[in-house]
Amino acid sequence: MKLERLLKLSILVSMLIALVYLMPPIVMPFSGIPITLQTWMVLMIGLLLKPKEAFFAVMSYVILGALGLPIFSGQKGGMSVILGPTGGFIVGFPLVSMFVAVFKQKQSAIIKNTLISIVFMIIVLYAFAALWFVSYLNMTYLNALFVLLPFVPFDLAKVLFANLIYQKLPLQLLNTQTVRTKEKKYE
Repeated sequence: MKLERLLKLSILVSMLIALVYLMPPIVMPFSGIPITLQTWMVLMIGLLLKPKEAFFAVMSYVILGALGLPIFSGQKGGMSVILGPTGGFIVGFPLVSMFVAVFKQKQSAIIKNTLISIVFMIIVLYAFAALWFVSYLNMTYLNALFVLLPFVPFDLAKVLFANLIYQKLPLQLLNTQTVRTKEKKYE
């Protein structure tokens, strides 16, 4: 992996970690599940990187947190968080980011990218997280889905915000190869 790409990955993972500290979790009293900006940054990573890079970036975040660094919601870390009720979200993050990266369209295709983001960040991630709840909290799958339902409006807002930002970013930020090509033309 080239140094520029590795640097971009490092910055995005750092931003994911920083969001845990910049916005404290808002814990919903009926479920104990927090509203955070982690999902938003996981989505941004998927939009900004290639599939393997997106998976690697978010997986490195998960591994660092699993090793005990306090980088998960609420400034927690360790395997107990991953094995806890919200662990399904954390474990699903790398796949969500990768699949968004695989299926995203051109930067200008905001409607398609928003729909892709909804499919993977809300439908697929929620379905997976509900399975985690079922095994952890001993509830039915349908009840687990109902527990997650109030979070849909918040995640829809995150999806829209992420896709609007992605659409507005200069192409040079998204593809370092483009910058290099332009520089060579002027030499």
